[in-house]
Amino acid sequence: MTFTLSSKDKYKHAKQQALAARNIPSSETFSVRIDALPAGLMPYLAFCAAELWSAAEVEQLAVQLFDEGTCPVLNGVSCEQIALTALVQQCKAAQQAYPQQQDADKQLAASVPGGGGFLQRVGLMAAIRVRERQILSRTEFVAQQRIRELKRAKA
Repeated sequence: MTFTLSSKDKYKHAKQQALAARNIPSSETFSVRIDALPAGLMPYLAFCAAELWSAAEVEQLAVQLFDEGTCPVLNGVSCEQIALTALVQQCKAAQQAYPQQQDADKQLAASVPGGGGFLQRVGLMAAIRVRERQILSRTEFVAQQRIRELKRAKA
C-alpha cells in the first residue's frame, strides 16, 4: 500500500522538510501482511494524517514519532488512533478499487485449469486478488478493533 502526504494538508511543505531531514520519502509503499504491520508504518501514517495547529508542531511531532519512537496525543487523540484510522480508510479504498467483484474472483480462483496457458494465468491472478482482499479485510478489522479499544480506554 502506498501512503503519501495529502495535497490538502496546509503543512505539507513543513512535513516534507521534516521527512527529508530524516531521509524518509514523502510517499512511501508498505507491504501489508495478514499477521503483522510493517515496521515504520504506524509512525509514518500518524505523521501524514496528523492535523496540526501550527508549522512549529510539525518538527516536534517528527522528533517524537521518528527520533524518540513515542506516540503522542494530539488534540485529545493518540497518534496510534490517528494512524489506525488512516489505515482503515486506505484499506477500504484499496478494496473498493478492485475492478471485479470478490465473488467472481473466488469462482475464477476455485476453477484454475492445469496445463498452463491464458486461463490458468487468469485463475492464478484471481487467486492473488482474493488473497490480497483477505489481507486488506483482516488489516481493516484488526485496526478497527484496536481503535475501539483505544476509545474505551480513553472513556
